[in-house]
Amino acid sequence: MNGELFKAIRLEKQMTQDDFARLLGISRSTVQMIEAGKRRITDRVRMRLAKHFDLTPEFMELYERANKLTPPNDLT
Repeated sequence: MNGELFKAIRLEKQMTQDDFARLLGISRSTVQMIEAGKRRITDRVRMRLAKHFDLTPEFMELYERANKLTPPNDLT
């Protein structure tokens, strides 16, 4: 899981960074750093995400594969 998927889950659930942080038991600054790709997602946070949002390993793998197939938006 990368920061992009982490942020996509938060936005899909219409949560602020503060709300997401409280739910996951981390600080808002940690959420910001994960979303910016400056901090990796710990196994503990992954487990909490899976628990609260019923994310299966298959879902996360599918997202990662689909993301690799999607070209970047800034190609001109």
